[in-house]
Amino acid sequence: MITTEKDRGVNFGFFDSIYQTGYLLFASLLRFRAALCMKTIYESLDETNKVKKYQEEADKIRKYIPEIFATPSGWLNAATGVGEQHDVWGTSYAIYIDELTQGDYRKGEEYGSPWECFHPDRNWRQNPVYMATVTLPFAGLKEIGLYD
Repeated sequence: MITTEKDRGVNFGFFDSIYQTGYLLFASLLRFRAALCMKTIYESLDETNKVKKYQEEADKIRKYIPEIFATPSGWLNAATGVGEQHDVWGTSYAIYIDELTQGDYRKGEEYGSPWECFHPDRNWRQNPVYMATVTLPFAGLKEIGLYD
């Protein structure tokens, strides 16, 4: 997702008073997640052309997120223009989306995402459809080694 000074957009929820331009991380992550959800819907409808379309969209976004937003420190930046700074929520959400994709509870009993917390032995099975966003930044930071 990209915005300009003339064609401004909001990156995410409570950012409506924050001015950002260029490529926007959180909006791009939301688009990525939406593409995966649309793919799942069309899989259940056996619409293979649309499944392919949304998988390609998700793959394209997955490829460009690190190329556009990654920093040497491991953080992702919030935007590429005005507001180009480390994004705690965006970085955490990117990690969490990866966990949701890799650990999707629908894959089988050995999977259990989303979890409301990440247990040290990574083997706590919680209600697989509950997520408390309070733990999201902590889990993400812990996952990439920015918090002990």
